[in-house]
Amino acid sequence: DNLTEYISGHNPRDAASVFKINNFYNLSPTSSRYVVTWSAVTGRVYGVNWSDQLNNTFTNISGDLPYPSGSYTDTVERIGPQQFYRIDVQLQP
Repeated sequence: DNLTEYISGHNPRDAASVFKINNFYNLSPTSSRYVVTWSAVTGRVYGVNWSDQLNNTFTNISGDLPYPSGSYTDTVERIGPQQFYRIDVQLQP
């Protein structure tokens, strides 16, 4: 919705202006430490959340990441066949 687009710092009138993960990769082939990146916007605070199931509760693993933070490295070796990450964004107080 338009409010969510405004909070993320994107233009609700421009279909190309969206908040998204830009890159997601493993630090090495023998590691399960992942890096997630996004385009940070001035005046916003981000939080990286993790879950092992899409239908489970996501847990904040990053704390607050104020602008200009646009990436997070998950340094916890997580076990399991799947990992899901979600980025939350809010206006900076």
